[in-house]
Amino acid sequence: TVAEDCFANCDLPIGYDPASCSSFAFFSTTQTSPYDWSVNGNSVGVSGTVYDFEATVAGTYTICASFETPNCPQGTTSCETIAVSADCFDACAAPNEFASTVISGSTVRLAWGTTNADRYRIRYRTIGGSWTEVLTAGSETFRFLNGLSSNTTYQYQVKSLCSDSNSIWSTTQSITTSADACDKPQTASAQGAGNTATFVWASNPSDQKYKFKYKAVGSTSGWLPSPIPTLTTNSYIANDIVPGTTYKYKVKTKCSNGWTNWSVKFTYTAPTNFDNIAFDRTGFSSEEIKVYPNPTQDLLNISSDIEYSLVQITDINGRVIRSINTSNTSQIDVADLNAGLYTLTLFNKKNKITKRFIKQ
Repeated sequence: TVAEDCFANCDLPIGYDPASCSSFAFFSTTQTSPYDWSVNGNSVGVSGTVYDFEATVAGTYTICASFETPNCPQGTTSCETIAVSADCFDACAAPNEFASTVISGSTVRLAWGTTNADRYRIRYRTIGGSWTEVLTAGSETFRFLNGLSSNTTYQYQVKSLCSDSNSIWSTTQSITTSADACDKPQTASAQGAGNTATFVWASNPSDQKYKFKYKAVGSTSGWLPSPIPTLTTNSYIANDIVPGTTYKYKVKTKCSNGWTNWSVKFTYTAPTNFDNIAFDRTGFSSEEIKVYPNPTQDLLNISSDIEYSLVQITDINGRVIRSINTSNTSQIDVADLNAGLYTLTLFNKKNKITKRFIKQ
């Protein structure tokens, strides 16, 4: 005879959380004693209060947990039925599990879950605007977007590019950049050779124009150039530099609400002529290589009578931004580089030559 009050202790509610499209974590909601778990009527040999289920094919699955005690020998069973879509096993599925971060008013980092993709294509736009598309360099599941407008909401989607097919676009996500105030440049750099120096400073999407001035440290003369120019790009080329002289320079920015104050003082020491020669060529004459247009916005042309097999582009901090194994390429697309000063180095078996260029 089984007592009536036995059944009050035989409740066996279970719950589950989807870990992914085809993975589910089942668990007890009340009991602490081990369960015996089964899938579609077949025991899985797992005894415990938690069972992680991973489907390998699409279909409908019934997961059950059985429980009994000496006081309740008839036991009880509770089941949950789940459906796993064939889309979960697409060889080239669209990304999901987005986790994106606002870096500043002009930069965001988009991130998503891993798929079988070799690369990913991202498209983004302001609400109601036209799409802009970019690619990841490889299979990394993130991409920085730069040059965005501050305090603006962007929509974006991601597509997997696999070896034999492409996925559909992912669901539309949104992210809002921060509200950056107009500010004077906080960082700047300069490089030069002979009587020429190129000054470059940090910019923001809200910038409209700049004013730039410089003078030799210790000079009692006024600031150069005179009159102080108003610029539309974040760089200035000076052609009256004295080698071995240290210069100080400042920048101010104009935004929609007017001009900022002058920046802090930056300094630059012009190299001597000996420094220029040592930097500009190793093994052959720099006059044998021409790089143009300089500054450039998109394409950089290389004119050379010298054979070379490797081209490297480095930023002002010496980091290699791009390395190209090539047989005398005559043109490089630099449209995706941030504005600033860069160094182009050409290598052959014995020699190398270095040129500087400005990306606007």
